[in-house]
Amino acid sequence: MQFSRILLTTSFLLGVFYVLTNALQAMGAATAALVINVSRQGIIFIPALFILKAIIGMTGLVWAQPVADVVSLVIAYVLYVNTSKKMAIQ
Repeated sequence: MQFSRILLTTSFLLGVFYVLTNALQAMGAATAALVINVSRQGIIFIPALFILKAIIGMTGLVWAQPVADVVSLVIAYVLYVNTSKKMAIQ
């Protein structure tokens, strides 16, 4: 039960994450969208598994997904803002 609650802590952010990713794709920034998707399940998630397990044990394995979600959302937002600014200048 505790693991389910941990995983659901960031579930409300996934909608925002996917909207930002799809907006980047629609703006023609396919590379940025690819980076975001790869980072969520690979570049951020896998190291988070090892780091959080070393810090807080087995519960760290469950917290790795919410941490990866939050970090990926921040990256998505930054890339979205940067792409929006570039498009506004052109």
